[in-house]
Amino acid sequence: SINDFEELSDVRVYPNPVVGSVLFIENSSNSLIEEVEIYDVVGKKILSSKINNNSVDVSQLTPGVYFVKIYSGQNQVTKKIIKK
Repeated sequence: SINDFEELSDVRVYPNPVVGSVLFIENSSNSLIEEVEIYDVVGKKILSSKINNNSVDVSQLTPGVYFVKIYSGQNQVTKKIIKK
């Protein structure tokens, strides 16, 4: 099973709300962030992406509330973002 993990409890997503086309993901621990998935408020997967330079292109998202699942190995953490 996938566990929420303490190593990613220090993950920060910014800017939030997202005004431009780039969402940055910063991890203060040593865990390697491998992938992110973005879901809308009804749980539909909107985007799945590998991390590139600690950022994700969110230009295709329409304004609204989204949930970002951040994966590292068998672990994950979910963060809420707003796209303006």
